[in-house]
Amino acid sequence: MFCCSFPKLRTVIVNTKVPKSTQVQINKVAKRLAQHEDICRPLLDCLHHLTGAAVEAYTKLGLLQQQRKGDGDCEKEVIELEGEVATLVNINQHLLSSLAVSHPSIDEICLQAVRHGFTAKLTGAGGGGCVLVYVPDVLNQGQEEQRAAMMAELATFSVPVETALGAQGVGVERHSRVLRL
Repeated sequence: MFCCSFPKLRTVIVNTKVPKSTQVQINKVAKRLAQHEDICRPLLDCLHHLTGAAVEAYTKLGLLQQQRKGDGDCEKEVIELEGEVATLVNINQHLLSSLAVSHPSIDEICLQAVRHGFTAKLTGAGGGGCVLVYVPDVLNQGQEEQRAAMMAELATFSVPVETALGAQGVGVERHSRVLRL
C-alpha cells in the first residue's frame, strides 16, 4: 500500500559534474566510523530515524494529495507537510555532510537552494554526482519568483532538470498481437 500513497514530489535535479565513486564514499564512512564510533554511530542512528519520519511524512502527504484532487479543504495540511518534508531534507543533508560524504559543489548547490527558500540534498553515496532540490508543490508568487531565480543560478553548474518523484514512469506493455505491414 505504501507505493500507492507515495506523494508526487516536485524536484529539481542538478548535476555537479564532479566524478564520484560509491566505494570511496563507503570506505570514507567506514574509516570515520572506526575512528570515531561514539560520534558517528549516533549520526547513523539519526539517519535511520529520519528515514522513518520521512516515510511517515511522505505517506501522509500522498494521502492528502489524493484527497486534494476531490476537495481543496486540505490545502493548509499539505503546506504544513511540505514544510516537514523540507525540514527532513535539510536535516538529512547536514547529517550526510557530517559523515564527510558531501563535496564543495554539493554544498554550494544546497546553499543556493537555501538562499532562495528551498532545501536540497546529495543523491546516492555522495562525493559528487547529482543534488536533489525539493520544491513544494504549492508556491505563492514570491516563492515562484525565487524558484525561477534559483534555476538561473543553478544553471551555472549544469542544466537543472525539473521533475517529480513519485510520478508514474515509463512502462512496457506486452502485446500478443503482431502488426504486419
